[in-house]
Amino acid sequence: MPLFAGLLAAMIVAVVVSSLYECLSRVLFNWDKTPHRIFGDKRWNSFTLRSLRSSLHSLSVTVSYLLMLLLMTYNLWIMISILIGSATVVVVVVVVVVVVVVVVVVVVVVVVVVVLEVHNMT
Repeated sequence: MPLFAGLLAAMIVAVVVSSLYECLSRVLFNWDKTPHRIFGDKRWNSFTLRSLRSSLHSLSVTVSYLLMLLLMTYNLWIMISILIGSATVVVVVVVVVVVVVVVVVVVVVVVVVVVLEVHNMT
């Protein structure tokens, strides 16, 4: 049983690390894409902001090397966990969109049923 607990812990770590890498990648992409929207005109003049960008990039590279080492274990379950963690950001967006669509459809159906009931009563 302890072996399974260790594998489960490693899988959870793999999901968290790959999700962290995806989030860092998106933050850095958006930072480079729209610098004026994030920090205004003083973005490149500030030592603090350049240091923050460099630190985020260093963290991103470190996390990517950690993911590479996790993949090099050749453990199928850890590889699947990394794929799940990488897709988590996209999956969360898709789930939110699906939930919003379902809620809108349910609200529309309830409104239509209530209107029909009120119309039948009169």
